[in-house]
Amino acid sequence: MEAAERALVLKVGRFKEHDAWVRLLHPGLGVQNAFAFGGLRSRRRFVGCLDPLKLVLFTLREARGGRYHTLEEGTVLNAFEAIRGDARRLGAARHCLKLVEAVQIGAEGAREIFEFTVASLDALERDSGPPEFAPTAFKARLLHLQGLLPDLSVCNACGRPVQALSELVLEVDSGRLLCQDCRTQSQAGLALCPGSARTLDWMAKASPQEWGGLRVSQGIGRECRRVLELMLGWRLGLAWNGARYEKT
Repeated sequence: MEAAERALVLKVGRFKEHDAWVRLLHPGLGVQNAFAFGGLRSRRRFVGCLDPLKLVLFTLREARGGRYHTLEEGTVLNAFEAIRGDARRLGAARHCLKLVEAVQIGAEGAREIFEFTVASLDALERDSGPPEFAPTAFKARLLHLQGLLPDLSVCNACGRPVQALSELVLEVDSGRLLCQDCRTQSQAGLALCPGSARTLDWMAKASPQEWGGLRVSQGIGRECRRVLELMLGWRLGLAWNGARYEKT
């Protein structure tokens, strides 16, 4: 079966002399490897397509009964040149794509993650807000879409809204957000102020186009990053080593 579909290039590698493997975020397949046979010497089939951080209209074909996919040709739809020309935005974009790759998105729900990731790159391309905070907002939304974040608007036990509370605890083992009255004393937890919980809740539900209007204090930004790294480690076993996400 052969079909044309947009895909986001995450990584490209060489095998043999003129062939390439390409890791894609595909709206129907999720994160998927495909092979571009002869792609590294092609002057017509893959012009400018085989580079990370490019949105490409690829023609994919199932091979060997669906055991792998091949790329027959491609057309660049968006090279995100403004991101590539700005080191801060490029660093933020790469961080987001490294997370998508590490999470290993499957076919189920892939289209929603694909559209969100492309929209995030579009927002960075338009310089929508400080790029350093984009990975934090991206993580919150991605975890929310994957169903891996608790409800951050209320205490998960008594249901009181966070704006009515003075102190909160995110329990590590259960992943629940609780007020001080409902917390389990035997469980390890991360103290969280209501402002951080509300910021995380906003990021989990906001579109990338809204990120530009977000302004947070250093303290809240720091707490938000700590919570998200904790949830990535607890839910997915992932930790950032400064260059990529690794399994813990």
